[in-house]
Amino acid sequence: MSINLLIVVILLGGFFFGKLFHRLGLPTVLGMTLWGVALGFFSKSQIPPLIWELAPFLKSAALITILLRAGLGIQKQTLRKVGKSALFMSFIPCIIEGTALLFLSRFLFSFSWLEAGMLGFMLSAVSPAVVVPSMLSLKEKGYGKKNEIPTLVLAGASLDDVFAITLFTLFLDLGKGVNPDYLRSLFSIP
Repeated sequence: MSINLLIVVILLGGFFFGKLFHRLGLPTVLGMTLWGVALGFFSKSQIPPLIWELAPFLKSAALITILLRAGLGIQKQTLRKVGKSALFMSFIPCIIEGTALLFLSRFLFSFSWLEAGMLGFMLSAVSPAVVVPSMLSLKEKGYGKKNEIPTLVLAGASLDDVFAITLFTLFLDLGKGVNPDYLRSLFSIP
């Protein structure tokens, strides 16, 4: 299968499965995800090697696009209004979830501290592919306008991802034996 045909199959299949799941009253992202899983499972040998080389770039581009949509859905005045709450909402749940998962995986599965830390903070990140579209939809419909709840969740979810990815990377660097520069890591957060 050529790369052009594969891209068309991925996009059209994801679009139609998303529409189908939407008509069934299910989240569109679930349909798109199941299409991707089925396509990968049934046509793995048909996928050109170039796609596997491009996969990390495509994943990063997708995350950047979703976070960019979240950022564009926030107004400056509204962010000032909910800024402190959004900041707390970003790192407090992440730390609590990541730490709880760290201890659970350490004592339940006998992972090393580094593996448990990586697992904890990898799982504690929210899914922007689910949160961002649903919050933008609520915002368009006017829900939570009084207290700016969708804006609070959008800002908090975006920062939560950055925070979780940073902590995951720190545990990963420690696991590799690399001595991470913590200050540089903190200042390199976008």
